[in-house]
Amino acid sequence: MAWSPGWSELTVTPSAATSVARVLRNPVAPARAVFDRIRVPTGWRTAIEVMATTRPQPSACIAGTAAVHMATTDSRFRSSAGPYASSGVDANVPGGGSTTTAASFPGRNYQVGAGWNRLLEVQGFGQRFINPAGDVLGTINIHASAISRYITFSVPKAALGGTPGAGWRFTVVETGQDGFSPDQARGFQPTPQGFQFGVCATASTDPHCTFNPGLVPKAVDVLTPTGVSQSDELDYTLHTPVVIAPIAIP
Repeated sequence: MAWSPGWSELTVTPSAATSVARVLRNPVAPARAVFDRIRVPTGWRTAIEVMATTRPQPSACIAGTAAVHMATTDSRFRSSAGPYASSGVDANVPGGGSTTTAASFPGRNYQVGAGWNRLLEVQGFGQRFINPAGDVLGTINIHASAISRYITFSVPKAALGGTPGAGWRFTVVETGQDGFSPDQARGFQPTPQGFQFGVCATASTDPHCTFNPGLVPKAVDVLTPTGVSQSDELDYTLHTPVVIAPIAIP
């Protein structure tokens, strides 16, 4: 289990408790982690994140919730890299209407294997929560923590199509953020450039390096189901087009 620098304290609320203030008055995480540092993209006012964590009651005592919460993190990025990553979730909801295998934008250069009828995308320059027709289904509630490096977002269950269960499939893709690109994703060049990824670190005759960089799938990380290798799934020299497989709820 990964654990952020600093310390945390769990506050247990007995079922009979009546004072919400008594639960929330205790700080439980440092305002800055030891290894955080000020970087230009995030400004100088970075010591703003204090989180509380409350251990849930036994299931018999938990009231129902009307929202579905999802969280994503990438430990390879420092907190200052947060504005430059974009996370997308394509959901295939049983009975949720027609589906499409198209990516969030045509220029992303990949397809969604299971198809989707709900698309959620969160990034530094906005959000999208739509169906295949482009209709806006609601607003995504987004919270980012510079300490844990988690980005947590939630949507109403009614807008998503119900409570996720057996038969639901999710495709999770992370791209590089580029607010000036038509598809909001950072593109590729043969070698790394300013604000562009490099297909290869240096020029080479390897087929991956000589491939047209404009056709490389703009996916820097994906979640793969059991038995699927990410290196194979995203290999644009083997698959035309690249098709990203979903994670299914059994």
